Amino acid sequence: MKTILVMRHAQAGWSRYISSDFERPLNEKGLKDAPLIGKFIKEIKVIPDLILSSPAKRARQTADTVAQNCGFQGEISFVKEFYSGDELVVRASMADLSDTVNTVLIVGHNPTLEDLISAMTSDGSFRINLETAALSCMVPSIKKWAEIENKHSVLLWLVTPELARNLVVKDGVQ
Repeated sequence: MKTILVMRHAQAGWSRYISSDFERPLNEKGLKDAPLIGKFIKEIKVIPDLILSSPAKRARQTADTVAQNCGFQGEISFVKEFYSGDELVVRASMADLSDTVNTVLIVGHNPTLEDLISAMTSDGSFRINLETAALSCMVPSIKKWAEIENKHSVLLWLVTPELARNLVVKDGVQ
């Protein structure tokens, strides 16, 4: 079974020393939320086989932190098109995945990720609010990643950092 985890980067900030949106780092809240989501992934045992991330600083920091906290053992692939691309770019990247990959984590930006979830789970009329550091899980009706572009998925769940904090703390993981 193929599984797609979709995560919006954790919260980022601005300062007068940052010259571009691409270079925005995680702020204090983002630095707390990203590891929490990693711990949540580890707790529910849905550790990705592969992580694909935007190379923007905030997404890179999010992907690195989640990987460290969930037990991910591989290398993170940074896809430059995720920074300014649309949901079709993300889907095309998934279509190129090896079929040995069963679970992929996509880390990126809105509105692309909200568009991806909407397009893959409905006719486009269903919209979710993917806040910073929120994580969703979809299961596509495919056996091979090459089939992803024409198939819809079931949205199994969506967890926000606040909900993850309650679940992880309740289970004694934090």
